[in-house]
Amino acid sequence: MLVLARLQDEKIMIGDDVAITVVEVRGHKVRLGIDAPKDISVHRREVYEAILRNAGIAISGHEVGCAKLSSKHVEMAELIAVVNEVLTINRRTSGLPHALTDRLEAALKEVVQ
Repeated sequence: MLVLARLQDEKIMIGDDVAITVVEVRGHKVRLGIDAPKDISVHRREVYEAILRNAGIAISGHEVGCAKLSSKHVEMAELIAVVNEVLTINRRTSGLPHALTDRLEAALKEVVQ
C-alpha cells in the first residue's frame, strides 16, 4: 500500500484519468473529491461491497474478489445498493412517506429474491 500525505486542495493522480482531491479536513474526517471518467465506477467501500453482495458475489473477510459482471448486472446491483441506502437513511430520519418506503422495500425484496 502506498501512503501519501496531502494537504487540503492537493491532488493525487491514479493513472492519467483519475484525480483525487483533498477537499476538506475536519477533525478525523477527510472529504475527498474524485474526478474519473464515466466508465469507471467510484463507490465508498461499503457501497461497493453491497453491490457485490447484491450481485451474488462472495466477499471473504476484508478482501473483495474481482469479478466480471455485465454492465446491466452492475447497474441493477448499484440501484439495489442505492435503494438500500435510502431506506437505511429514512429509518433514521423518517423523511419519506410510509407508502413510498413500503413500495421501495417490497420492490427491493422482489428483486433480491
